[in-house]
Amino acid sequence: MELNNFFEEVGGSYNEVISRLGKDERIVKYLIRFVESDPMSDFDRALGENNIEDAFRALHSIKGMCLNLGLGALGKSSSELCEEYRHGAPEGDVSELTARTRADYATAIAAIKKLTGEGGEQKGVINVSNDQIARILKMLIKNCDEMYVDGIDSNIAELSKCVLSDDLKVYYQNLVKYADGVAIAKIEEEAKSMLIRVS
Repeated sequence: MELNNFFEEVGGSYNEVISRLGKDERIVKYLIRFVESDPMSDFDRALGENNIEDAFRALHSIKGMCLNLGLGALGKSSSELCEEYRHGAPEGDVSELTARTRADYATAIAAIKKLTGEGGEQKGVINVSNDQIARILKMLIKNCDEMYVDGIDSNIAELSKCVLSDDLKVYYQNLVKYADGVAIAKIEEEAKSMLIRVS
């Protein structure tokens, strides 16, 4: 699937996103991160715990990512649903809007997977030793210390190509989530925890 066709499918504009992100490769990289971060699970978890504040935050995060990545249909529905939670529990029935948001999310995820390959993963995933993973993590920590954002993105992209154990995948998913918000201190904290696991 071409990026132009992808954006038609998700209700977005390729020209708008390329003007913001600059390169096709960068667009694809952030779309992969969107899949890996699985933001809808945060909303589901918050609802399951009846935590309205966290439900709002999750929807606000989805809305923000959609605006940046040009996921137009999901951006619209998640934005409307986000407003329903802005001042606490929705007063009216939001089941239809919630269903539409979930449907738009499913459409976006399916389109991203079609664009990038089954599972939404980058091609060329390789088995590497713990020493090689540790090398990437040490460079990631160094780039965090130096606030070198492009280097951080590159290191996380390297990790995405590595076969990781289930416990490391949890840390990696947190890295992706924090990278979307450029939370460098949190990225460094997760990288150090990963490094302890592989050392």
